[in-house]
Amino acid sequence: MHWEADGENNSKRVNHNIAAANLLSISQFGLHPHYTAVDAVTTLVHRIQATHATGHTATLLLFDISRFFNNMNPEWVAQIFWIKGFLGYTCEWI
Repeated sequence: MHWEADGENNSKRVNHNIAAANLLSISQFGLHPHYTAVDAVTTLVHRIQATHATGHTATLLLFDISRFFNNMNPEWVAQIFWIKGFLGYTCEWI
């Protein structure tokens, strides 16, 4: 299996392993059921429409954290996953 070609399933496996190893709180964005990016956008659109319908003004502040991941050391992350008991294929994918 090519991990790059199966990103969605691999993401689900990694999320499952993170939850099973108690690496993040279950309330962390992305791990809790119905707390995905799609759910966040749907909620945001609903709240914008509801605010607009009442005639109120709202402000949205967004932060760009995309460069945060450029500073992660993949070997270090893979080592932590290995220590926490993740299977080899997950550590190799990182």
